[in-house]
Amino acid sequence: MNRIVYIFVLLATVLLLQGCDMVRGGLGLPTSGDIAQMKQELLEREQQELQRLQELERAAFVEDSIRQAQQEQQAVGQVKGYHVIIGSFKDLKNAQQLADFVATQGYSPLQIPLKNGYMMVSLGEKEHLHEAVQLKESISSKEECPYDVWVYSSKQKLHKEN
Repeated sequence: MNRIVYIFVLLATVLLLQGCDMVRGGLGLPTSGDIAQMKQELLEREQQELQRLQELERAAFVEDSIRQAQQEQQAVGQVKGYHVIIGSFKDLKNAQQLADFVATQGYSPLQIPLKNGYMMVSLGEKEHLHEAVQLKESISSKEECPYDVWVYSSKQKLHKEN
């Protein structure tokens, strides 16, 4: 009888030490090896998704940098006459958003980079001061007009030049 108890205890110990995976495998549940493999696959998918997101961010940054450089190149050296300025922004995205909005309102906005790093948004270039003042007055009477509309002369030379 002592021998049977000893064998039973030994068998119970072996089953307890190896029983989890054996029982899980028998019931069709994932074993510890299966769980480890699923964790590894999940980790690999997360790394691939992170790499994809980083590539998208990098591409968007490059595209934005190219667009910004093109806008500055168009504006630099072409600033002349008088401009009705409706906004000046440190964040170039804000300047672009305002320029896009103004374009939908029928204007031909220009973005003028300043030497201090700001970007002015102009409703357009006017050859004579009285034309710019008339445009400023007509804009000021509109409800959606910013409160700080002003006229910029290229003679002030606050903008970047070639």
